[in-house]
Amino acid sequence: MEAGVIDVCNFDASWSGGSTNWLRMAALAHVYGVQLAHHEGPHVAAHLLASQPNSTYPEVFHPDRDPVWWNVVLNRPDVRDGEMCVPSGPGFDSDLDWDFVRHHRVDG
Repeated sequence: MEAGVIDVCNFDASWSGGSTNWLRMAALAHVYGVQLAHHEGPHVAAHLLASQPNSTYPEVFHPDRDPVWWNVVLNRPDVRDGEMCVPSGPGFDSDLDWDFVRHHRVDG
């Protein structure tokens, strides 16, 4: 960012220490005039991106590429014409399909 070689920062909260670190990076991106995106996790990304003035859009893959989001989040927002509304319920407003979670769970 400091060198001016990044136009859009596609940062992932789940790989970077959570929402707090994502928001720290977002503040830095804002200082440098860099737009924000978010890698995967559209149910989380929508909330983070909506909180920032320099955001772009959440990344949503086709169900063949990312079957987890399309199956685990029961009340996921509709994706139409490349747009998705930010859920308005508490937290991330995600009702999970616990049968799907149990089926794919790996116990350590």
